[in-house]
Amino acid sequence: MNKELNNLAFPSYFKYQKSRLAQVAKVLILVGCLYVFSFLFYDYVMFQDDIVFIAVMRFLVVASLLSVYSLYSKWNNEKHFSFVSVNLTLLSFILFFYMNLVIEDKNPLLVLVIVYYLMASLSLSPLIEKKHFVYGALVITFSSYWLMSQYMTDVKLFKLLITHIASLSVFTVLVSFKFINSAKESYEIAKKSHRLQFQDALTDVYNRKGIISWCKEHLDNKKPDENFSLIMIDLDCFKNVNDLYGHAMGDEVIAKIAGLIKTELGNSSEIGRLGGEEFLVAFSDMENKEVELVALRLLNKVRSLVFNSDAKKTFKMTASLGVAHHQGESFRKLLAAADKFMYLAKNNGRNQVVTQQIATQANQSQAHTSTPAL
Repeated sequence: MNKELNNLAFPSYFKYQKSRLAQVAKVLILVGCLYVFSFLFYDYVMFQDDIVFIAVMRFLVVASLLSVYSLYSKWNNEKHFSFVSVNLTLLSFILFFYMNLVIEDKNPLLVLVIVYYLMASLSLSPLIEKKHFVYGALVITFSSYWLMSQYMTDVKLFKLLITHIASLSVFTVLVSFKFINSAKESYEIAKKSHRLQFQDALTDVYNRKGIISWCKEHLDNKKPDENFSLIMIDLDCFKNVNDLYGHAMGDEVIAKIAGLIKTELGNSSEIGRLGGEEFLVAFSDMENKEVELVALRLLNKVRSLVFNSDAKKTFKMTASLGVAHHQGESFRKLLAAADKFMYLAKNNGRNQVVTQQIATQANQSQAHTSTPAL
């Protein structure tokens, strides 16, 4: 199961988009680095007098691009990622633009520099905040204008380039806003799909698939002597609630009891609704005795709940609980044991907790009473 799905945690918008776009970003950046370095030999042949300046500038451009690459590889700081990545990209752009501007024979390449940086930014727009996109476009436009006004002697080319740069910047910002909005809509759809796949819509806890996946993932990392426990919970006579007070009331009972159970759980435990009125609670790192105390608390808290029906009648619920502790067996066998103890609680009169010890004592007592005296 995907690690991002642990504890019902769907990835944040940033992590979701970063996982989708990281490879795209890396390819774009590496292509840019290869482009920057691939012309170094050509520059050595064509611009020998300026080769040291060109080589240094190309190195700085690649260094700043690789810094952006490292952001997509390692950095998970959501708060500052957009701002830092935009500024590093702008630094790379200004250095590359300046190099092609100072050497007059390279001036025709300036438009290609602009197009590469704007289009690359556009393709990664879901990871960039709108305000930083506007900021980046303004910096590109005004820095280009200022640099060209200082170093470009061809007035006609200057006017042509600044017009194209301004137009491309405006176009990129407008399209990026559309891309960002679409990315956010796609994220919400994916999040909703995840919810439907792993969460129970009524109670906001794991559904059957979700809780079983959580249990298997955590149990796979356990040694035979490490703690892992299950509590199977079934609400007693729940059908009577639906029959007497309606299904809406039944839904309210299930949702309220699920919420009550959640309040008793810690960081290493989870709850899932297996279906109907049946819940499974899993404890990944709690002592067996503590789990049994939690089961008793849950039993008493369910007993103490008072429900009010639309007919202004009040009623209470009870539950039968089965507790099973991991002893090296598979999850399937552990789940079967919890289920068996829960049914034993029902057969013994409901409204109680049955553990392995209680079940063993009951079997021994039954065997003793069924053995004829000698």
